[in-house]
Amino acid sequence: MLRAHPIITAVAGAASLFSASTSISAVAAPDAECAQHAHSVTRDAADTTTIPTDHTPTPTDHTQPPSHAKALPRAIRQRILDFQSAWNRADLSAVVSQYDPSLSAIWQPEFVDYDGYLKSVREMMASPTPPKITLEIHTIIPLGADYAVANGHAFTCYADGHEIKEIFTIIYKRYRGALHRDDWKLVYVHSGFY
Repeated sequence: MLRAHPIITAVAGAASLFSASTSISAVAAPDAECAQHAHSVTRDAADTTTIPTDHTPTPTDHTQPPSHAKALPRAIRQRILDFQSAWNRADLSAVVSQYDPSLSAIWQPEFVDYDGYLKSVREMMASPTPPKITLEIHTIIPLGADYAVANGHAFTCYADGHEIKEIFTIIYKRYRGALHRDDWKLVYVHSGFY
């Protein structure tokens, strides 16, 4: 009999417990052409997890979310909001600080590493009028205490009014620091046009 790999089982279980739609966007739309993608936060994945009250968990019961299950999606959500804000301010150092040097990325039809990905980011932000982004997060799923995956849509709006729509999946890794200061870094990015 074939058994599921423990990581796959954990991801499937986490997805069923924590998958929820959350829209993330800037406070104001970058411009009128991109205004249709400016949304307010509709709900936080961490706040939508419920366990039936008539259910008594047992030590082997995996329907109870682990203690990090509510805090982790909030931390990732904030990290994504920080990224969007930094990008729209054209704050290159704040954007670059989100990426881990071990980054692996699939961007459009190419595989790129940290240096290749950041080269493209720097080129986009070096423009006299860098594009603005709006991010819509559809799911944030904890993968244990130190990893989380999120996916959604990105809308990149250029000064001339044209817009690029992408779908993405990202993975964050937590690096635990001194005095309980955690630092979440992007270790995987996969995006493509639609």
